[in-house]
Amino acid sequence: IRTVFARKQSDERVDMLRELLKRKKAAGLEKPTHRASFLEWNYQSELYAFSNRIGENFSNSSLERAFTQRSYVLKQESLQKDLGIDDPDRVLEDNRSLAERGEKLCRDFVARYLRTALPSLPEENIQSIRDHLLQPENVANIITNIGADELILTSEFPTEIQTRVSTFYALVGAIEESSGKERGALFTRDFIIASLSGQDINALITPENKFETLKEIFLREGKEEPEPRLIAQVGTNTIIPSFRVGIYSAKKHIGTGDGESLKDAVDNASLNALWKIWGVPDAVFQFPYQLDVSKVLNNNQTNVLASEWTREKAGQKAGR
Repeated sequence: IRTVFARKQSDERVDMLRELLKRKKAAGLEKPTHRASFLEWNYQSELYAFSNRIGENFSNSSLERAFTQRSYVLKQESLQKDLGIDDPDRVLEDNRSLAERGEKLCRDFVARYLRTALPSLPEENIQSIRDHLLQPENVANIITNIGADELILTSEFPTEIQTRVSTFYALVGAIEESSGKERGALFTRDFIIASLSGQDINALITPENKFETLKEIFLREGKEEPEPRLIAQVGTNTIIPSFRVGIYSAKKHIGTGDGESLKDAVDNASLNALWKIWGVPDAVFQFPYQLDVSKVLNNNQTNVLASEWTREKAGQKAGR
């Protein structure tokens, strides 16, 4: 009797779960719920926990101001007017001034850091890497990853990318305002520069005409024009042939590359030579992520432009 009763209960439970799943699908996707809708939510406690989590001390209400979007301020002002409150006790400030301050520091520090880490890289490539690091999607993901998304005071939910971007910059601005420029730069290093980890920066700085770029550098330096030479080839009559090309100048080997065609091999050999003379790390893990922040902030020089680049000029700049 017990076995029959248990089996009947199990069948009824399965039928119930199927019906619930059917109704859930018919209702459509569940809308995301903000944590503020839960009873245990305490915004001030969340701000305190967040500041301790990232290891920063904020002065007065600067942290809350960094999370306050203009749309939230306008919404609160509208609600107060509807309630007949013309002169509220507390006037909310949005994060626009902090975001402007933080973005300026971020863009300036990231460029200085890259110039310090890669002093021989042409200035245009420094700008390319910086623009990649500060893409809205990358910056917005940082806010999500550090658990700050639901702390943003805004009229929208889920938050838009640009809202998270301005919040990140406002956080940097609030840190600079509370603890100084060096702490703001350190925060930028630990989150923006560190996001380079695992990325191939070579793809961001590859010139369109590799061999021509290399040749122009040698001509500006008054040296013998580089010359590609075929070192080895295998499988020339197969579907996937392989060629190895070396680049030489004045009988000196300066780069090697492989490819499925002679053109690809020459391009890769030219890139290999360019990475060597530009001082680009062979692997991502060789990139210096822990440079001294004060040293970076004191680096006021820009790198040499690609159209003017020579090893002599780059060496003078690298010597600072």
